[in-house]
Amino acid sequence: MCVLRHIARNRRGLVRDIAVLPSIANIAKYVIDDRFCISYTNFTHKPPLTVVYLGDRNMHPSLWPFPVRNVFFMLDSHSKVLVLGNTENHLASIGFEVLLNDLQYDKVTFLGTKTKRVVQMGSNGRPLRTMRVFPEPKDLIVSSVRKLRRPIGVSSNTDPMYSTLVWVVLTARFLNTGIQQYPSVCTGDLSGNECSHKMSNALHIDIMLDRIASDSLMSKAHRMIFDCRPIAQVILVPQGRPISAIQMFTKPFTLETWVVLIITLILIEVVSLMFPMLYKNDPIMLLVCGFERYNLHHASAKEKATILPLIIFFFLMFNAYETKLISFMMDKPSIGNAKTIQDVAKLNLPVVAEIDADSRISNDTLLGHLAVQDNRTDSLSLDEDNVYLTDTHLAPVITSLVRNYDFKLRRPKYVIVNERRLTSVVGYWVGLKSPFAETFYYTQKVFFEAGLINKWFGEKYSWVRSTDRDNFRSVDDDATGMLTFDDLTSTWAVFSIGLSVSGLVFLLELGLNYLKGFK
Repeated sequence: MCVLRHIARNRRGLVRDIAVLPSIANIAKYVIDDRFCISYTNFTHKPPLTVVYLGDRNMHPSLWPFPVRNVFFMLDSHSKVLVLGNTENHLASIGFEVLLNDLQYDKVTFLGTKTKRVVQMGSNGRPLRTMRVFPEPKDLIVSSVRKLRRPIGVSSNTDPMYSTLVWVVLTARFLNTGIQQYPSVCTGDLSGNECSHKMSNALHIDIMLDRIASDSLMSKAHRMIFDCRPIAQVILVPQGRPISAIQMFTKPFTLETWVVLIITLILIEVVSLMFPMLYKNDPIMLLVCGFERYNLHHASAKEKATILPLIIFFFLMFNAYETKLISFMMDKPSIGNAKTIQDVAKLNLPVVAEIDADSRISNDTLLGHLAVQDNRTDSLSLDEDNVYLTDTHLAPVITSLVRNYDFKLRRPKYVIVNERRLTSVVGYWVGLKSPFAETFYYTQKVFFEAGLINKWFGEKYSWVRSTDRDNFRSVDDDATGMLTFDDLTSTWAVFSIGLSVSGLVFLLELGLNYLKGFK
C-alpha cells in the first residue's frame, strides 16, 4: 500500500502517471490532494510508503496549507516519505523539510525532478546524505533515528516499574542517547480520557512509563506499545480463623466420606447380629480397634471373605486419616477463607485499590461500593483490616513477605482469592510524533523473547524480599517448626476423654460383677 499526495500547484498529471504505472498496478493506492479531509476513521495511519509531489510550490512555514499539515500530523512519523520536487528550489524543499522535521519524521528522502539529485534527510532538518546517483531501492530511504542527537523524553504519574525503567534506559543506550525526565502532565483530578488528551498534546514526551489499562481505547491509541505480559487482577483477603480442636478431628475427611464409613460399620454390625453364627469376632472391634476374639486364621471362609477386604480398606483409611491429622497439628489450616469474588463481597470489608490509575473497579457490580483509594505510604504492608486489589505478578510476593507473616499462628496474614477479577492488556503511551516508537517496540520484543524482562521482574522481587527480611526480622525465637506440648493440646484432650470413658466402663463392669457375686 502507498499514499500519493499531490501538493504542487501544477503538473497534476505526474501523480496520475505514477498511479497508473503497470509495475504497481497490484498495489493498493490512496491518491489525495488538498481537497481531502483526513480523520482517524477514513484513512490509514502508517502506510509503507508515502509519495509526495512537491514541484516548485513555496512551502515557507507561514504558507503551509492546513490540509497538508493535517495529513502529515495524523500520519505515523515512522512512515517512509519520498518527496518529488525541485531540490534546487530552497523555498520548496527546505520549507517542506522544516515541516517534516517539526513533525519528527525520520525516514524522508528528496528526489529531484529537475536535476538528478537524491537528498536523505537527517536530524534537525539537515541533509544526512546527498547523492548524484540513484542508490539501490533498499538504501533509498533510511532512518535517522540513531543520529537525532537528543535525549528520550520520559514522564510518569507514579514510580515506574523497575523492568520498564531498565528497558527504556537500555533503549536509550542502543540509540546512543540518554533520558530526559519531565514532570507529569496529568496533574490534579483528571479522568483517563482527559489525561490521554493532555499526553497527546505533550509532544516533548516520547513515552509515559506508566502501564495503562482502559476499558476503551481512543483512536489515537495506535501509537501505544502494548506490554508483552497481560495483567490479571487478583484479590488479597485476610486469613480466616484457625481450625478448632473439634474440627481438627473431623476435617481430615469430608462429610461424604464419614457417611460411607459409618454406613459400612452399621451394615457389617447388622449382618453380624442377623447371623450370629457367621462371625466369631466382633466386626467393629476387629476393624476399628484390631481386637481379635478368635484367631482369624482359623475362622470360616465366609468370615474371611467379608472381613479381610474390610481390614485392608479401613487400614488405608486410618493411615490417611492419621497423616492428615498430623499435618493439621503441624500447620493448622484456616476456616472461612473467601474463595470467590462473591465471597469477598459478603465480607463487607473495604477493597483498597488504585482507583486513580484504573477506575473500572468503581463500576464493578460486586465490589464497586466497597472500593477505596489506596493512600498507603508503604504499598507492601497489609493491615488485616482491608481487602487489597493487586496483580498476579505481585500478589505472591506480597503474601510471602516477613512483614505480612503471622508468627503467632505461623501462617501468612493474607491469602490470594482463586478467582481472578479481570485480565487486561496494558500498554505504554508513546508520543504521537515520537521518532522512537518503532525502536521501543523492537527493543521490547527483543528483551521479552530473550527472557530479560522476566529476569528484571525476578531481580526486583528478589531485592524486595531481601530488603524485607533485613528490615522485618522475626522476633520469634522458637521458630523451629517442631511440635510443642501446646500443639498437642487437642490430642491430650481426646486421650483424657478416652481414658476417662475406659475407666468408667471398667468400674461399671467391676460393680456389675460385684453385684452378681451377691446373687
